[in-house]
Amino acid sequence: ADLRALHQKLGIVTQSWTPLGQGKAFTAPAVQAAAARTGKSPAQVVLRWHVQLGCSVIPRSTRAAGLAENLNLWDFDLAAAEMAAIVLLDAGERTGPDPLLFS
Repeated sequence: ADLRALHQKLGIVTQSWTPLGQGKAFTAPAVQAAAARTGKSPAQVVLRWHVQLGCSVIPRSTRAAGLAENLNLWDFDLAAAEMAAIVLLDAGERTGPDPLLFS
């Protein structure tokens, strides 16, 4: 959150690497509840959360249906309470490389 705030101040768009987190949050009650309310998949809820934070997301999929699902994010919004509940899932773990360690 602190880095996103600094990026916003500097006019930088934060990019979410591995935005689906290898599906680790898909079964979380907050994600499941938002998916049920919106009629979207847990993956779409997680991607929408990143987008609503102002991040750029580049999810990957090896399936054409998965690619299409990843693009179908623009006809719903997460409520403020859903955004807040999902942010609490952050365990401080990375699923991809740490950009601070790149040489």
